[in-house]
Amino acid sequence: MELGGSAVLVDVVLVEGTDKQAFVDSFDENNAEWWNMLPSMPTLLVMLVEESYIETLNGDSRVVSATKVMESFPCTLPSKESMSKRFTSSLSSSSMAASGNGEDNSGLQFYLDTRQIVATDSNGNFEKIGREVWTTNGDDAYYVDGTYSSRWTGKHVDIVTLESGSSGDWSTHAGLHDTHPDWQKLSSEDDSHERASPYWYQCTIHSGMKNTITVNAANGTRRSYTLSVTGGSSYTISGSDRNGSVSGSNPALVFQEGDTVTFNVNASGHPFEIRLADGGSAVNDGSVTNQGATSGAVVWSLRTSSRFTPTDWPNLDNAVNNQVSTNSGLTNHAIGVLSVSGGTICGFAKKANLHALYLTAEDSVTEGIQAVIDWHNAKSNNPETGEKNPTILIAEYQYLLDRKSAIPVDYVDSIVTPNGTVNRPNGGSWGTDLSAFVDANIIPFRVYDSTNGTRWCVVMPFQYTSTFIHTALETAWSNGIVCVNAAGNNAGTYTKRQNKSDTYVTIDQATPYNYTQLQYDQSNTASTSSTTTWYPHYTYGPHGTNTTIDVAAGYNSEAMSGWDGYTTRGPGVTVTGLGANTYSSYQSSTFGSYKWGMFSGTSCATPTVVGKIACLMEHYRHYHGSWPSPNTTKQLLLSSAKNVVRSIPSGGTSFSWTSVPSSTMSNSISSNNCYISYGNGNGSYKYTEAAGTTGLRAFFDEPDFDGHKTKNRGRRPAKGVTYPRTFNSVGRKDATYPELNV
Repeated sequence: MELGGSAVLVDVVLVEGTDKQAFVDSFDENNAEWWNMLPSMPTLLVMLVEESYIETLNGDSRVVSATKVMESFPCTLPSKESMSKRFTSSLSSSSMAASGNGEDNSGLQFYLDTRQIVATDSNGNFEKIGREVWTTNGDDAYYVDGTYSSRWTGKHVDIVTLESGSSGDWSTHAGLHDTHPDWQKLSSEDDSHERASPYWYQCTIHSGMKNTITVNAANGTRRSYTLSVTGGSSYTISGSDRNGSVSGSNPALVFQEGDTVTFNVNASGHPFEIRLADGGSAVNDGSVTNQGATSGAVVWSLRTSSRFTPTDWPNLDNAVNNQVSTNSGLTNHAIGVLSVSGGTICGFAKKANLHALYLTAEDSVTEGIQAVIDWHNAKSNNPETGEKNPTILIAEYQYLLDRKSAIPVDYVDSIVTPNGTVNRPNGGSWGTDLSAFVDANIIPFRVYDSTNGTRWCVVMPFQYTSTFIHTALETAWSNGIVCVNAAGNNAGTYTKRQNKSDTYVTIDQATPYNYTQLQYDQSNTASTSSTTTWYPHYTYGPHGTNTTIDVAAGYNSEAMSGWDGYTTRGPGVTVTGLGANTYSSYQSSTFGSYKWGMFSGTSCATPTVVGKIACLMEHYRHYHGSWPSPNTTKQLLLSSAKNVVRSIPSGGTSFSWTSVPSSTMSNSISSNNCYISYGNGNGSYKYTEAAGTTGLRAFFDEPDFDGHKTKNRGRRPAKGVTYPRTFNSVGRKDATYPELNV
């Protein structure tokens, strides 16, 4: 008997104690014979069996099971994508690529949040890279040249940013996604449509009825055209194309990527087909409906290479949320968000699908979240994966309510935490020792108003959380949507909603007592209150939602890896991303043919994390056969993050909260810390202590990376056993590290 035809290999499991040799000798070799006796496995062997005999073999009392050996297939990994860029934290000409083209640069997240790139100077000395150059113990350079590679690029993941619509500049950027290089598909994945130069229309029966269709590259405009088609000895076509009026026998046609063309066909006996060549195959990429029709509409949707998809969001009213007809949907803020998460040049998730929607007077936050849930649940299965694409929803809106009411510190008679109570010292004053507040993750500020002057205060958040927002986000999470929230730029300190009341302070002043009220973009004002219990860690939302992922903004520096001073932070933060001075396609300055710029804030930090999440999700799906749930995704993020972010005293190297000054506080990375003179709370309130924030920063490296993972202290070697770069904190995710004194 020979393998092949009706003879197949069968895995046989014998009853324990069966004599294997006697078993194989008992069969007529025309029906079954041994193939491999597997001598180290007493109850297992492989036999060559006539396929029709497998049932008989399974009926043998000596056999536990007999199953046909299944054909195996290689586990093919996606191809790696690589980019060689200048990874920079500065827009100065000396820190950007010599070509002058913006697309030859990218952000430091590819250096700081991976281990692939090592920085050395011209003499081979190892360098630290970041925005803090010319500072004692700071970074050595603003940029590094290198190559980033990964086979995990967030393919098939849908990234949606939910934005504040107040900027109103979305119409300014209509069509940008069709032309800007940061928004174009990589050549390896540009399956948006079959391409031909030119295409042809042609009768499938009479090959002489034909002519060319030239399709030009997208320029950001999209148009719809309708043409009538009748047939005789030739096709008579009338209507218009990109060149104007069309009329006559077999005319040549010109359109553009992004156009929609409807051919109203009335040509009995002359099937109308759009082809890739004269006499070639029909366009078969799904962009043409009703191919080969002799009557009715043949509709051709000429796709672009854009990775952003304008979307008409379900049940939303404002024009900015009905994007298809205007080929729009990107404010400049959304451009920055989607660039640093999924930009082809500036983001980790280079193959993710990008979307945006907006909060407006007509479309509230809960309506926006509901629209995303409806859109997510209505997705059809992706034919490549057999599942619908997963959704990551980024909360890119804030309410600036983390610092509202400034209570003088000496009004506080007790600080209550889960660890116990600290009472104000005898004498009715905390004096200059405010360390008890900081130990409770309550950062004091010097606050000015024209009535009371400047006083050390504890600045409380709005004493209310939005049940609507938190419930809506938790509903999205339970519907399988990974929700990632920007913590905000209000320099607040918060916990998750379930812990919001664990810490509080009590007031022993006669009521009503005076305090300072903070209002956004207004002068601080003296006011009165009768509240005697204040909760410092409340959050209105979206940050603080119990189940979801919250992100704080980290400093773009290898030498001084603290938090950006403005970022809201605290025990509620899940992980930190990179904030100010992150290179993106934010529309700021022209470099070459396109605009680029630095993006900032937790608005920036959050999508830097989202890009890495999308890559982790794709990697998980490849090896597990299905997309991870939101809870699993959160664990993937935490398990890959690195404990590298450090607390920095707001007052600098000689500062201690046991002896606070009466003057302005600064350190090497932030000035005017812990001082509020005006209600400019979107980025101007600052401090640099951890305030209970985890030191984890989102990190993504090629999981199949072959490099060593040995810890390395000090400068980074460019070769040898400790290359590539590693972090001292690998494997120490819960460790607490000393403050950086800068």
